[in-house]
Amino acid sequence: MAKEMWIVFVIVFVSATAMPTRDEERPRLDVNDVLNRTVCPITIRIDEDEDRVPRRIKVMECAENSNQWCAQRNVPPNECCQHRHDGVIMKCVEIQDLVQVFYKTRKESQSMRVSVGCMCMMQEVDGVGDSAPS
Repeated sequence: MAKEMWIVFVIVFVSATAMPTRDEERPRLDVNDVLNRTVCPITIRIDEDEDRVPRRIKVMECAENSNQWCAQRNVPPNECCQHRHDGVIMKCVEIQDLVQVFYKTRKESQSMRVSVGCMCMMQEVDGVGDSAPS
């Protein structure tokens, strides 16, 4: 009986290690490799506060002129994010997340909203008064 259980264990272990995991299925790239090679380029800055833990927080915000990347590479405006198409406005939007921080002198924790990226979002428009993004 113990030998049979051992064989079943080995079969299950080998099967589990041979199965692809979600991490293997999705390609991963370093932020520096893809920086500003998307339709919504970003700027990176470090928010630094000596009194805060963590002291340094990386902030990734939408670049001021999100169509600049496309213009520099002669990509037609309708293929970049900032445009209107069939009742939909597409525009670059900052993605934010909350980061828990601790302030040493105040001995206080709080949530800090931090921009973590920029992505192209669609917004439906229904009236003539809506204007296309610049």
